[in-house]
Amino acid sequence: MGEVLRAAVRCITAPSLFPRELHMLADIALYADDHTGPVLDTDGTVRKAHRGYVPRLGDPKDRLGLKANLLESRLFVFTATGWLSPVDGPEHDGAYQLNVHRLQRLLDVAEAAMVSGRADTDAGEQADRELGSDFTTPPPDLSQQVDRLLVRNPAA
Repeated sequence: MGEVLRAAVRCITAPSLFPRELHMLADIALYADDHTGPVLDTDGTVRKAHRGYVPRLGDPKDRLGLKANLLESRLFVFTATGWLSPVDGPEHDGAYQLNVHRLQRLLDVAEAAMVSGRADTDAGEQADRELGSDFTTPPPDLSQQVDRLLVRNPAA
């Protein structure tokens, strides 16, 4: 489930988050859907996946729920900064939507920094903002962009 989105979060620097919070966001992204379409969930049910949709925090096999509790204790940071938005509706109880558009903008900045060989802090701060259309338009597929950053380094 969210391996591509987790890799994407680990490729960026987000001025709105401390490094520890960025690491926690990568953990949350691991539980998000990477694509849109049918998916076999960890409990064996088939459901319709939506890119960036986080059905729950933590692994259901974790009996103590330590990671889920840790992530939930800092959830206010991610909702206040616009990285996560609660999903409305009783069928989505406890679910969140990851801001994939914002992640894509920060990946663009990271890719440009790799090509030019220097980081542009102004572009990073500009990209690290929540826009009105971030949660209303369908999220983009980041797999090719993550592939370019991790496998086919544009600086090489």
